[in-house]
Amino acid sequence: IDRQTIEQRQTVALSDLLATTPGVTVSRNGGLGALTAVRIRGAEDSQTLTLIDGVRVNDPSSPGGAFDFANLLAGSIDRVEVLRGPNSVPWGSQAIGGVVNVTTMQPGYGLQARGNVEYGSFDTVFANGGVSGKSGIVSASLNAGYLKTNGFSAVSSGSEPDGYRQFGATGRIEIALADNIRLDLRGYYAHSKVDIDGFDGVTFLPADDGEYAKTQELYGYAGLNADFLGGRFKNRIAFTIAD
Repeated sequence: IDRQTIEQRQTVALSDLLATTPGVTVSRNGGLGALTAVRIRGAEDSQTLTLIDGVRVNDPSSPGGAFDFANLLAGSIDRVEVLRGPNSVPWGSQAIGGVVNVTTMQPGYGLQARGNVEYGSFDTVFANGGVSGKSGIVSASLNAGYLKTNGFSAVSSGSEPDGYRQFGATGRIEIALADNIRLDLRGYYAHSKVDIDGFDGVTFLPADDGEYAKTQELYGYAGLNADFLGGRFKNRIAFTIAD
């Protein structure tokens, strides 16, 4: 799924775009920002390996180690690859169902910029902008976005809207130390807040209340790449972090 397709579909959440892909099933426990699971070819969501710019982002603290797609928005994404079934074998036991490989905005030649602002129902505001370019041995890209929506009640019988908001940014810097050696730095940050509903203390049925959940995500990648013998012998040493 390339950037042109993402813009044509006008999708805010990446999970909504993945739901249109053959062999992929998405379930979300409410509106934007609610717990979102992605399953490939009938496997559990914990058997879907997710990577963002080369960083494994599956959450080892969650049941089964699944990745929650709730806060992964499409504004900063340049390309998404979905590998199903046997195509995912090289990625190991975490990828029994498949792999979702996400690539954010990459540096381009010359100065490039893009941006958009949208407003819609439920008092929803979505703004996103990015700039990229190359000067000498350094190429870089930066993308930032903001989303706010009043949403609707997570309880079907409720009247209190459960909203969602997120600040997010991605960045990438590539430095060509030599013709065949380059330094690659990548970063992803998102801070999200979603309103949720709990249970009535008397009937113990789902009911409106003031509960909310906050999530902060930070993913980083630092890699050194070296190519020898005309590119036939490729080397990479890298450090990744998912917090």
